[in-house]
Amino acid sequence: MSTPYNAPITFTEEKIEHFRHALSDAIIARKDQFIFEDQPFLVCYATYLLKYLEGTSHNLSQRAWASTKKAECPTVRSVCVTL
Repeated sequence: MSTPYNAPITFTEEKIEHFRHALSDAIIARKDQFIFEDQPFLVCYATYLLKYLEGTSHNLSQRAWASTKKAECPTVRSVCVTL
């Protein structure tokens, strides 16, 4: 059964990396769009989304790090995007 196009995608740091690779493959193949997690993405939109996701992931890490008193690395964070 396929996922409806409006289903939200929760981007973990690992999923952001997979998204980056899918976008890169689409750019190399000179495609206007690609499918990721059963969802269609326009390459031009995906480029901006990736920049946002990378910035959000970094900001979450920085805030989590600043809020901890112990010197330990924060665990995986995720961002949910509904298209």
